[in-house]
Amino acid sequence: MMTNLRIPSIASLGLFAMLATACSSSSSGGTPPGNDAGNPGDSSTDTGPTGDTGPTGDSGPTGDSGPTGDSGPTGDGGALPTITITSPSSADGGIPSVTTTMMTFADASDTVADIGFAVTNFMLAAPGTCGALASSDNCGHIHVLVDGASCTPSGAPYNSAATASPAVAILSYCATALGMHNVSLELHHDDHSPIKDGSGATIAASLQFNAQ
Repeated sequence: MMTNLRIPSIASLGLFAMLATACSSSSSGGTPPGNDAGNPGDSSTDTGPTGDTGPTGDSGPTGDSGPTGDSGPTGDGGALPTITITSPSSADGGIPSVTTTMMTFADASDTVADIGFAVTNFMLAAPGTCGALASSDNCGHIHVLVDGASCTPSGAPYNSAATASPAVAILSYCATALGMHNVSLELHHDDHSPIKDGSGATIAASLQFNAQ
């Protein structure tokens, strides 16, 4: 005996499919918070706070080149020294006269003339005693020249040296002690090298005088 099987109609199958779809959507829990299109700012996956690259690398303070080199204590900010002859002098601007005297050097009496002078930015010291200032232009002594090299002893670099005013011009070294002479007072370093100005000339003062 054959059993009659009831085959669902196409309409019934469509209804079953709709019910199955509805149940599947309900069990999925819906759209999770944060992905709700109606929640501004949460429509995409949060990648976390932007990574901090750290403070900008510090290159350190600008290198200091150090204080400007000082040419030594000179009193006027490192200015070159100067020298002027203060005596003898002439009231009328003419050639001054000097009364000579006798002075003993190495057991010999010599005819000498005193030459007064003044210096600025310069410390007078015996040769070889400037110490820390030896390399500066602001410490040293004076070389006295009379008539150029004409009144300089054989083998000597100058007529005499001075570390205080007045300087002494030794006229006995000249062919004639009395009469007209030219004296020059030059500034020299601790090692006897000349101190020069910006043009390369030795810093000096000169005067013509009449020795009597």
